Amino acid sequence: MYTLQNKHQLNSFVNSIREQLIETYRFSPKPAKLKETLSRCLGFNSYADAISKLPIYTEEFDYTFPQVFTETLIRQPYGIRVELGVIKSIYANAVSKSAYWDDESFVNSIISASEFM
Repeated sequence: MYTLQNKHQLNSFVNSIREQLIETYRFSPKPAKLKETLSRCLGFNSYADAISKLPIYTEEFDYTFPQVFTETLIRQPYGIRVELGVIKSIYANAVSKSAYWDDESFVNSIISASEFM
């Protein structure tokens, strides 16, 4: 299981998606617009609503978010060709960089961090 537990993790998730959109599609959405768009694609009314509902269990959106986000980008007048498979990879990468993972991963991260001290 993995969750976005706080505002910092949610911001990291959004920033990761933005960076990947820039790298993959050379598409640089405005940060505030992207926050609102991503929030709606995750089923929230706004970014503030998403923050108020933390923690967000991202596994609930594994299948729905990439599809909805892809459809949202296709409907916009951006002039980019968006592929669902690429958006799924972007989503998975953003989650892996930003989310708090289950206890085993958490313990492993503590062990790794302590090895560098």
